[in-house]
Amino acid sequence: MADRKVSSLRDGHTQARGDLGGTGKSTQKKTLSRKKYSQKVSSTLLEKLFPDERAELLKDIPLKQIRDAWFIGAHLLLDDQAHVVDMGCEQGEMAYALSLMKPNWVITAVDSDKNSIAYAKKHYKNKNLTFIEKDLSAPIFPDYSVDAIINSFVLHEIYSEAHFNIRKVSRTLERHYSALKTDGFMYVRDYTTQNPGDYILMELQNMPSTGDSLHDLSEADLLIWFSENVRSGEALTTGGFYLEELPARFPKTRLFRLPHKWAYEFILRKGDRTLLEADLDTEYTFATQRDLRRELRSLGARLLYCASHWDDDFIQKHMLDHFKLYKENGDPLGYPETSYGMLIQKIPEKESIRYQEWRSSRKKADTISIESVRNNETGVILDLASRHLDLTEIIPFYETPEGQLKIFLQESTPRSITNTVPRKGHNIDGKSWSGHMIESLPFNTQDIYDLEADKKKSIPKFIKKHLDLKTDSDAQFIDGPITYPAPKTIDERTETKYILVHFPTHKRKKIEETDYTPPEGLRFNTIGNLKEFDAQAILDAISVGFIPNAQLEIQISKLFTILKKEPQNWSESPLVLSETTIKERLDIKNILTDMADDKKRFSPVKTPAGTLRTIHSIFMEEGHDEQGGMTDLSSREQDFFVPEEDSQNVAVVIPLAKDINGEVMMGIIKDHAPIPERFQGNGTIINVPSFSLPTHIEDMESAKKYVAEMFEVDPKYVGKIGEPYFQHLGMTPKKMFPFGVTNITGKLDYEHFALTSFSPFNGIFYDVFWPLNSGSPTDLLKIVGEAHKMLCQDSELSLQTGLAQDLYAEHTAQTSYESDFLMNSTSRRDKKPQVS
Repeated sequence: MADRKVSSLRDGHTQARGDLGGTGKSTQKKTLSRKKYSQKVSSTLLEKLFPDERAELLKDIPLKQIRDAWFIGAHLLLDDQAHVVDMGCEQGEMAYALSLMKPNWVITAVDSDKNSIAYAKKHYKNKNLTFIEKDLSAPIFPDYSVDAIINSFVLHEIYSEAHFNIRKVSRTLERHYSALKTDGFMYVRDYTTQNPGDYILMELQNMPSTGDSLHDLSEADLLIWFSENVRSGEALTTGGFYLEELPARFPKTRLFRLPHKWAYEFILRKGDRTLLEADLDTEYTFATQRDLRRELRSLGARLLYCASHWDDDFIQKHMLDHFKLYKENGDPLGYPETSYGMLIQKIPEKESIRYQEWRSSRKKADTISIESVRNNETGVILDLASRHLDLTEIIPFYETPEGQLKIFLQESTPRSITNTVPRKGHNIDGKSWSGHMIESLPFNTQDIYDLEADKKKSIPKFIKKHLDLKTDSDAQFIDGPITYPAPKTIDERTETKYILVHFPTHKRKKIEETDYTPPEGLRFNTIGNLKEFDAQAILDAISVGFIPNAQLEIQISKLFTILKKEPQNWSESPLVLSETTIKERLDIKNILTDMADDKKRFSPVKTPAGTLRTIHSIFMEEGHDEQGGMTDLSSREQDFFVPEEDSQNVAVVIPLAKDINGEVMMGIIKDHAPIPERFQGNGTIINVPSFSLPTHIEDMESAKKYVAEMFEVDPKYVGKIGEPYFQHLGMTPKKMFPFGVTNITGKLDYEHFALTSFSPFNGIFYDVFWPLNSGSPTDLLKIVGEAHKMLCQDSELSLQTGLAQDLYAEHTAQTSYESDFLMNSTSRRDKKPQVS
């Protein structure tokens, strides 16, 4: 290694440590952090998102800070006048952006660096925003005084500045948690490591360094320098970690063996070498995900939602085509997450913290049955799961004088199926829930039909009795969408009704205090609440994955459309379109005509296909006792079903292509399903391709590659279309992963499935998504709606700024996909690296 001139870098080791001594360390790092993100947002985009004075006020805030403010705010479903604290606010850009996005919140931004607070007070002023200088680990606010606390990338700084003392982090969290009101929230986002003791292999390009300075080093030589200098400073004067270089597998590559934890640290920090050098005495990945979750639960907190996050922009710039990771046995590893987020809630003693499947039961399922039907034309037998319920979901709403759309939903609805024991497939998106969900209010459909047929104006009485909300004396339901969660598998459909209510006398009420009982019954001690929410805030929470409910997104989006209101859209498009010739074109209106004329083709049979299996298990509702220990509050038997052979993870894909005339086309499947036939008299449906992801798929990168293989395209043409969601939380833990695929050549027949045809995308959206009573599959409405938000609106937040614009050249210019490194590594991907 002497010929690589790495040893000469040690001369700068002492200087790098010395620059960080004393009290100047925090100021220097924060100044570097402020300079790191300088990309601004154009006035056009801001005016679209904020059609008022806020567009002008945000014009000088870096794009990343605006996005972070929206992302964090999307996790906090708070009432107006909520007191929110941003811990570790640095110079205040994010807190300022949040104060403008949430003008009805009262925000206090705290930092321990006096220079940062002085800068923030001078540059960022708003009537609902206050900056204060305090030690973040000290008691700052009285107990039970704050509605929400934000700890975004703060805990690892506290840990490092305390000379790597995890107890300092524990005390800080205890004090922050004590300051929360009952039912208050804390959002924690930071870096974690999953397997700190494991060693992995890291393959980098063998590029020569152009000099001895830090900025002139190749990434391989930078890794060596990093291994000799990190974690050095006041606490540890001798830093570094174990690094071993192994014989290269391919020409123009270098292979290293190192701890998984420090490979991850290097990946996170190598993109900004100035900040990397200033941050040498900081340890980013200070805890595992499991340890951090355990620490938060020990406080008595309810972990509502935990999620790994991947910043696509960071991956494009600093991961893709820069390195490859492998287990020691040579199995490939996906790109590591760029952060880990947790949303916790402070709850009273003896209230539920989590629902989970506790043990199996020998009893047979009695609330879910499996019935089978045969397609009389093809002879194919389908298994159908049924609860024998016909449901209509009601969403009360009203508008404030300021034009905000408010809706009433169930809060903390028990959904234990989110925490079933994994049976087939990994948790590939790294998300988990406590089981306390937010949903609309279901009623028996026949009861709603009877109300609408009653001429005695009984609807207002019904709403008052069951929901304690007032309406006009002649109020009527407004029709919403009719959808099928899975028309070939689940024997159920959902109708939606909206009802306009008066300004409410209550914002939140325990369901047990009303006369409402859900049609499926009450399974646990904690029933939940009827609560008022901002409709836009719910859409934002769905967009970031906090609420995994596609049906609710469709319902709220429709309500915005009915009221001729435009929701804010922060969706990012990962897709680029290239032109192709579409030979097979089909007008969607012809399919809709076929659907109306179709005749019944399914008949019941006694012999099942054996594709579904019902399970009867015992689920536990966990809580805390008076001493903070765990206790079971209740246990209930519950039925659900799982696929017999396939994985529980399903890819739902929208194939997109741009015809040579500039029109965007979408690949669809015309199929026949038995459930719509039971309700409408015919079973012709249109849908998008879907298929189970194999059980060996362990991460989102592998899932994208699998989708790319199915459609015979390069993985760069596959992108997420929205966050994953559960297919039906009352019946199955099956999770749906939406993807978009571009660069489709117009091909219809693939090895494992066939498209029916290509149809104009706008035709699908306006003829299927728009009609209120379309009776379409939820997957189709979800993914078409997401694609329309991402692709049909100009946005600097996305790679794609319009369907008619081909950005392929720009996209490929950002990343060299044809490098020798990538070609060498992928052309021999079957060869595993060996540790010598």
